[in-house]
Amino acid sequence: MTDNIATPFAKPLYVMLKPAGAHCNLACKYCYLVGKNSKARMSWETAKSAIDYVLSHEDDMKEESVVWDFIGGEPFLEIDLIDRICDYLKTEMFRRNHHWFNSYRLSFSTNGINYGTEKVQRFIEKNRDHLSIGITIDGTKQKHDLNRIWKTKDMEHGVMPKAEEEKGVHMSMILTLMGGLGLFLFGMNFMSQGLQKAAGAKLRSVLTAIS
Repeated sequence: MTDNIATPFAKPLYVMLKPAGAHCNLACKYCYLVGKNSKARMSWETAKSAIDYVLSHEDDMKEESVVWDFIGGEPFLEIDLIDRICDYLKTEMFRRNHHWFNSYRLSFSTNGINYGTEKVQRFIEKNRDHLSIGITIDGTKQKHDLNRIWKTKDMEHGVMPKAEEEKGVHMSMILTLMGGLGLFLFGMNFMSQGLQKAAGAKLRSVLTAIS
């Protein structure tokens, strides 16, 4: 049974989407995205056109499965658009009788700040059988707070905070959701109180239950 589940995803087609553009709630010092702002977000029209293009070229894309890969910026800042995109994906794959209809995965790379929000949790529950979520970390608390800081409005105008004004976001946690197969949490004892508050009650309840 395991082989039957894993084989279609051995060599999937990856389709990358950036609904939030460069928009993010953090300002990681090593990030390759410069000039982070909320102005270059993907429109619904652009997303729909991209999906229609991919699905209409089924003969050119013979891979047995597809991974719709949502990256950022921080993708969960655009959860309403993402929810609409994923609903459209499922509807269109069914309508077209596409060979990916039951062989797809929705993949997310996130900083985890919005993981516990009501909208994100509803989205997870609705799509859990085809979902992967990876929360990124930067090692120890010291390293995490050194590199990952909260973004301020002034940063969008090129004004960077002084070192003593930086507010680190410590999150020593790796969380991966693979549909209904499991929830894996590591390093819970390193997670800062500030991030737990930012992530919301849902994530805190998980931490309490397993710590």
